[in-house]
Amino acid sequence: MTPSPIKPTLLEVRQLGRRFVMPRSAMWGPASSLQALSDVSLSLKAGKSLGIVGESGSGKSTLARLVMALDQPTEGQVLFNGVDVHKAGTSQLRHLRSGFQMVFQDPYGSLDPRQKVLSIVTEPIQTLAKPSDGRSALRERAAEALSEVGLRTADLDKYPHEFSGGQRQRIAIARALITRPALIVADEPVSALDVSVQAQVLNLMMDLQDRYGLSYLLVSHDLAVVNLMCDDVLVLQSGQVVEQGPAAHIFQHAEHPYTRMLISAVPGTRDAFLEQEKT
Repeated sequence: MTPSPIKPTLLEVRQLGRRFVMPRSAMWGPASSLQALSDVSLSLKAGKSLGIVGESGSGKSTLARLVMALDQPTEGQVLFNGVDVHKAGTSQLRHLRSGFQMVFQDPYGSLDPRQKVLSIVTEPIQTLAKPSDGRSALRERAAEALSEVGLRTADLDKYPHEFSGGQRQRIAIARALITRPALIVADEPVSALDVSVQAQVLNLMMDLQDRYGLSYLLVSHDLAVVNLMCDDVLVLQSGQVVEQGPAAHIFQHAEHPYTRMLISAVPGTRDAFLEQEKT
């Protein structure tokens, strides 16, 4: 039997930290700061999914923004295919971004209501388009992206308000897919959706991963979603990593009290994980 090839490391985070300077409480008072992340390290291989879990304020979204180079770290590195995204020049970062895209939590707020779907979906490739790429070529790529998420070509000429919440999140996923990225950072991608729609979007994300070998960095407070989607889990508490490892091990044999508290906070969660392991 031929062994499976070793997958390369796609994303590596090394001792990442982020400290925010807080407003002074008085004009002459001392400045204070908030350590949002401290000494966070992780790695993600191509084609795999890593779930980031923790309570609100644990630093999950801050980590996602740093990985996407939407914010600058106070210390540490974010390496995408071996390149430090925070040391890359403007032109280099623009091209790197074609390899990693983001799906935000709120499908209502992440889509510009004044733009048609065509403009929204093609936005990530506008700066990467070649001079020979005309409007018809961009429209063709956008139509292909919409088709991959179960929407129609005719939807390109509509505005976001003409769609349901689940359809809007599909548009957001299409926007992320259009550059053919290796990594998608998904920050609570289904938390704003109805339960029935959540299942549809999650199934879509898993189908796309199987089809294109995508990697996901999934930020979520929903442990059931992380258990369904992710190979590995990292647990954040107050900006620090308290536990990480394979999802099956973490959810069934959590060692840190904080992780056990997160699991026990969801009624029946641990029993469901154990039952899934038996089957």
